[in-house]
Amino acid sequence: MTGTAPQQSLLTPSEAADYLRISTVTLRRLVDAGRLRYIAIGTSPKRPRRLYDVKDLDEFIAASRRRHDPSLPQIRQAGKRRGAAVVLFSDISHPR
Repeated sequence: MTGTAPQQSLLTPSEAADYLRISTVTLRRLVDAGRLRYIAIGTSPKRPRRLYDVKDLDEFIAASRRRHDPSLPQIRQAGKRRGAAVVLFSDISHPR
């Protein structure tokens, strides 16, 4: 034994949200949508204490990985009411 504390593998909702760099509201929405697993601690069926395993969070990150698809259009409609479009920064000409 080296004298160091074991790495904590169960995180609170706040710690799990920080780990994923999202808000706790988004974390709760991911759980409610069934996209993220949690561990229910306690006996209260109405409000179980939720803890999150780092391995589950890492699996969620791995499953969420995406690659850039160059076949997708580069300009997308941002909002129908405003009529604005998203343009790549590299497409904007800058006078020097």
